[in-house]
Amino acid sequence: ITLVNGTAAGGGYELALATDHIMMADDGAAAVALPEVPLLAVLPGTGGLTRVVDKRKVRRDHADFFCTIEEGIKGKRAVSWRLVDEIAPNSKLEGKLAERVKEFAAKSKRNGEGKGLALTQLDRTIDDSAIRYGFVSVD
Repeated sequence: ITLVNGTAAGGGYELALATDHIMMADDGAAAVALPEVPLLAVLPGTGGLTRVVDKRKVRRDHADFFCTIEEGIKGKRAVSWRLVDEIAPNSKLEGKLAERVKEFAAKSKRNGEGKGLALTQLDRTIDDSAIRYGFVSVD
């Protein structure tokens, strides 16, 4: 389950597309976008368009339009276009999320003792002039 409470654009939206359910805040600001075409002149590179059309069953004309705008799609339009599964106002967001988590957990065939993923912490150093991550340096 993904909760979008802001903007999920590019790779962030592609991560959301990989989940079973996308919920988004209905606050006039939260949006989903694949802005690579208007911003970078490239198609989304890690399966975003495929997931939008094949997995989420977004109409092709909507998908074409969606990937050519940088500001993304918000609220009721995102639901009607099938870009997200549901929206909720900020005041009800946490409660709706808790409901969905319980529903999905009740339907799950997995062992209830799942621990999720344990990610290794990044090797990062920060000084006055640079940020360095193991194999990458940004000066």
